[in-house]
Amino acid sequence: MRNRFILGLVLLAVGFLTGFFLEFPKARDLGSRLDQTANELAKCRGDLAVSRFRDLASLSYLEATRKNYGTATEHALKLFQDLDSYLAKAGEPALRPKLEEALAMRGSVLATLNKADAAAVGELQNLVLKLHEAAQP
Repeated sequence: MRNRFILGLVLLAVGFLTGFFLEFPKARDLGSRLDQTANELAKCRGDLAVSRFRDLASLSYLEATRKNYGTATEHALKLFQDLDSYLAKAGEPALRPKLEEALAMRGSVLATLNKADAAAVGELQNLVLKLHEAAQP
């Protein structure tokens, strides 16, 4: 009776260990695929953010070409606030330098828009191009 009990425990342990070692590589593979998917998701979120920034810059540019400087200023303010917030949260490291360059244009863009200066169109055009470059791989 005692030998059967020990044999049962040994068989149970062998069965458990066999199952564990058969499933371990699958679990490790799934973990690496999950990490890869998380990296892709972070990149997609960064691309989405840049797309939104580019949309706001384009709207501001469009309004400035129509000489609607007040509306262009509103879009530009929203753009720079969102850009500043995104960079404060860390954001995608690969995008950071280009987005910081775009954020550095804040003073000149807003100054020309506040003066209702036609030079704002050129400033906004440069901003849109910077954001377009940021979206390129």
